[in-house]
Amino acid sequence: MSIRDSLYQPATAVITSEAFYPTVSVGEFQQHYRLHEYTEDLIESELIQAVITINGQLEAFKNQLIKKGYKTLAERPSPDLNGQHRDVFLYQRAVMSLAKAHVLKQYQVIFTSEKAEHVAKTNEDTYDFWLAISQRSLCQLQGQSFITAELL
Repeated sequence: MSIRDSLYQPATAVITSEAFYPTVSVGEFQQHYRLHEYTEDLIESELIQAVITINGQLEAFKNQLIKKGYKTLAERPSPDLNGQHRDVFLYQRAVMSLAKAHVLKQYQVIFTSEKAEHVAKTNEDTYDFWLAISQRSLCQLQGQSFITAELL
């Protein structure tokens, strides 16, 4: 651990949206996705955008659950995994993975160095990876299959 890492204090802010969905912790996002070097403002902004996008993609699914009588995603019967409600985990993973993809896209814009040029070369694969993780989490949450295809 470097001195910089030992001085790092994760953010305490949370992103809230509709009462149906769980909150998303900015600090957990920073820690789990190793985003210490980015400003809290950038991270919050990308998390908010990701929440908007994911909530939009889940609109029909949310309406189905509400019709079944669930007031929140956490009320839906789902197994706990490692002490966390499965659906809450999948929702937060979908949001955070999408936000990570977008934060990494901004890296090459924020920094102008050889390191940024190297990241730019590999960035598209990394961006696609995090988008796929987000979409896979959404599919699992909704009980849908996740299939990827590649054009040859």
